[in-house]
Amino acid sequence: IATLVPNNVTSQFTLNFTDSVGGKALVGKTVTFTSDSANLSVLPGTSTTDALGRVKINVAASREGVYSIYANVEGKHLLSK
Repeated sequence: IATLVPNNVTSQFTLNFTDSVGGKALVGKTVTFTSDSANLSVLPGTSTTDALGRVKINVAASREGVYSIYANVEGKHLLSK
């Protein structure tokens, strides 16, 4: 997503979820977020897309490093590095 300063200060990101075929917003879908490290916090862990297919997450890192954030949209796995 971006570069975070490893100081446990939260940065907010807005993510857009769209259909890969037509680019239509995924409305009302449950998205679950996880990361590959205990040094990265992603909150909320679960959110629902809004009328434009968006969710807002807060991300904070406690240590410097390269981390991955995983999103699961109702059974479909996505990865952001």
